[in-house]
Amino acid sequence: MKTLLPPDPFIKTAVQDGRLPESGTACRPSLFALPVKLGGSELVFNTFTRQLIDAEELTELFVSPHDIAFDEESEALNELIKARFIVCADADEASNLSSALRVLQLLGPKDRKKHSSFIILPTTACNARCFYCYESGFEHRTMDDETVDALIRYILETKTEGMVNIRWFGGEPLLAEAVIDRIVEKLNENGVDFVSDIITNASLLTHELAEKAVSKWRVNNAQITFDGRKCEHLKRKAYVDASRDHYTASLEGAQALLELGAAVSIRLNADENNVDELFLLVDELEERFGGKKKPAVYAADMFVGCDREHSAEADRMLYSRLEQLHERIHKAGFLRGNDPRRLRTHRCMVDVPNGGTVVAPDGTLYCCEHMSEDSRIGTLWSHEDEAELRRGFIAANARLQKRPECRNCVYLPECTLGAFCPTIYRDCRKNANLMIVKKLLQFSEKVL
Repeated sequence: MKTLLPPDPFIKTAVQDGRLPESGTACRPSLFALPVKLGGSELVFNTFTRQLIDAEELTELFVSPHDIAFDEESEALNELIKARFIVCADADEASNLSSALRVLQLLGPKDRKKHSSFIILPTTACNARCFYCYESGFEHRTMDDETVDALIRYILETKTEGMVNIRWFGGEPLLAEAVIDRIVEKLNENGVDFVSDIITNASLLTHELAEKAVSKWRVNNAQITFDGRKCEHLKRKAYVDASRDHYTASLEGAQALLELGAAVSIRLNADENNVDELFLLVDELEERFGGKKKPAVYAADMFVGCDREHSAEADRMLYSRLEQLHERIHKAGFLRGNDPRRLRTHRCMVDVPNGGTVVAPDGTLYCCEHMSEDSRIGTLWSHEDEAELRRGFIAANARLQKRPECRNCVYLPECTLGAFCPTIYRDCRKNANLMIVKKLLQFSEKVL
């Protein structure tokens, strides 16, 4: 066994090396041992421990999993069992993962009544009409002065000590520029130390507004979505004002933020109808952002829900093309993301201690940015039960109880342990694999 990326050292605080069984004991590849191909090499990544190895002569055991009798004389088997790539055949790894995560979570922040971040929707209005938007049925509302005042009181009452993060969300938050100005002004008046990020289509982001966003709103990161080159992008976004060149405006807005020192993440929304177009978009992005200041770029399958039928073959082709697209993005120098060597103990904003609460324009509080009614945890004027309601929402939606089929999934460590997420991928396993390979690509040139 050759280690290419070591295991996450933090996991050692909750999980020891695997114990060697008696000789002859039936063993099998770990549920979390994922074969991956990088640079033409067949490797194995442990989605729990985050270790990446070349299993050498035992690689086929992971590619075609089967039981094997433990041989104490086999040095290779000894190493793989200690590293938790091979386990006893009767091991309950899903329960072991759940127990380990609980231990690791206890080592983190404990006060769920205080928040280190706030997701603020100054408006639910938007200047685009994307066909895939989960907010398409939301009432368009913009935060009024009374709600802004209540928001500031709420932040002062519930924030953690030190700096907090504000996320401007929507709708299209730039439609409510004046609301953001008022919130920022009052945060400064009350001595709140903060930084912010924004999720925007950037079509309204002039250079002047970008300067204000960075200097006054303290925006240090922006996420912008593109659906293709100009013609495809504008068709899918379906902007209300079709007379403007929103596509070029978004690119110029992204460039302005980069020049001002903010980070920019460009998400490419993909389905089987536009994935080939996205390769051409990457060419265009490479031409525009070929210098030192580059955005991070990644592609993701659009979660359009369960209302459309997709053949297995169509899905297979889509994810194959998305893997190739990430390789193209990597070649262009745009591929960046979360460190694959670290296990995230919380996978969703709902269960992150000191994580964010979503504040809707009318002052309603939610523990999920999708703002479903069952994730409502109070209002700016009545939030005494916020922590209790959040705990109840988590308990009522425990994944391993509500979706027992998830117990045998190699990607379980990559997923929230709650079954409440309305973001339903057509094939969550393929999407998780895509994201893992994307992360590992960043290290492939260093380890191979």
